[in-house]
Amino acid sequence: MIKVKRGEQLFEFMQSVLSYLVPPIAAIFLFAIFLFVVSLFTVLGISLFTDPIPDKHLYRLCWSLRNSQEEREDLDAGVQRKRLGPNFFLSGEPQNCLLKALDVWCGLEPKKSPKVAPEEVTVRTVSGPISEEAECSDVAEGTEHSDTSERPYWRKVANISGFLLIVITVVCHIFYY
Repeated sequence: MIKVKRGEQLFEFMQSVLSYLVPPIAAIFLFAIFLFVVSLFTVLGISLFTDPIPDKHLYRLCWSLRNSQEEREDLDAGVQRKRLGPNFFLSGEPQNCLLKALDVWCGLEPKKSPKVAPEEVTVRTVSGPISEEAECSDVAEGTEHSDTSERPYWRKVANISGFLLIVITVVCHIFYY
């Protein structure tokens, strides 16, 4: 039980407690609204004053180009080579610990290329002219990529599972709310 002084009511006590709790909550809420507005104008300003990224860098990275069969070009490869010099990536390692720390902080650490597993190496016999696809391919000679296209059966399984999860979530929300 809450002990109150003579003549003081419970409502007055609750109001005095709320007077200590509400100002910090209101300040955080207002700060979140001014921070949202600043972030909104920053994003809009940057997107309006910079050129859009060409589609050749966005193949299979955004929703509208997800099924494109075109080869994607790396957007940052030319920028990093210009910034760090043409011979930086040939050495494989940064020259000092400051550049190593910068690479780790920015996620620019050099990654070794994946090795081809022995079972993926196949010998191709060419019995005719080489197609343009084979000439322009970034796959090393003698290797093949596995098919990464989506199969209709598993697409349906994933769609049905997603739909069931949404239905269960809505039913639980209605039941427990």
